Amino acid sequence: MSTTRNIAFCAFLLPIVCIGQNVEIKLSCEITIVKQFSSGAIQSKSVSEIYDVLDKPPILVILPLSDSNELPGVTTIKSPMVVSFRNTSDANKWALSNDMNVEGSYVTNSITIDRNSGRIFTLAEHKTLKLTINGQGNCKKIDTTKKLF
Repeated sequence: MSTTRNIAFCAFLLPIVCIGQNVEIKLSCEITIVKQFSSGAIQSKSVSEIYDVLDKPPILVILPLSDSNELPGVTTIKSPMVVSFRNTSDANKWALSNDMNVEGSYVTNSITIDRNSGRIFTLAEHKTLKLTINGQGNCKKIDTTKKLF
């Protein structure tokens, strides 16, 4: 087999080999959010959110797809904004927290998703703004193999 054919064959097989090592899913979640302000005021509402989850050890990313900024996203990827993270995930749950510094505002975000029941728990603590946003609800996996279009 020529070198060119060998490289082409390996390039074809590499994505197939890597598929078994990654978990990449979309979750549709119905979440009740409770905001607690420094004044003592409390607001509550229900939202629908789609989360993208990439679990490719040692990388774990759980991100909401909306731009609402009401629900946190978390990652094990360090960046100038992500100061530190704690990943206590196991085979039954994803559990990840980030400490972030966003333009001088210190924020702790955490998400725990029970992979057996589909329960999700989120927390965003804005230390500078003295605002806490708790969320909890249920998620279900979106079947991305069935497309409408």
